Amino acid sequence: MSPSLPFIPPVTILTPFVTRVLGHNPGPYTLQGTNSYLIGSPKLARVLIDTTNRSPGLETYLCHLKSQLEQCLVGCPLSAIILTHWHPDHTEGISGVLLFFFFTWRPTVVRC
Repeated sequence: MSPSLPFIPPVTILTPFVTRVLGHNPGPYTLQGTNSYLIGSPKLARVLIDTTNRSPGLETYLCHLKSQLEQCLVGCPLSAIILTHWHPDHTEGISGVLLFFFFTWRPTVVRC
């Protein structure tokens, strides 16, 4: 990551209904890291938009994602996962997301 880029925290609450979770994959194309978003009320099931690469930061990304989803007060914390396009920095993390939460819930994967 270039030292001239501003720091972006791992999790940023942008509005009461939009939370950014940074992909922990800084690079020349991803800058500070791929942005993924949780859309909806933190207390209800939300929509995840995009994921991250398989490595190097997938485990860290999953920990931050899980900490946000644990705020959900109803059964499944995700109602859907949307992948906006098929670049690896947006899609490779989907298998990690699904495996990470496999035994607790099964979100619907929406293909755009």
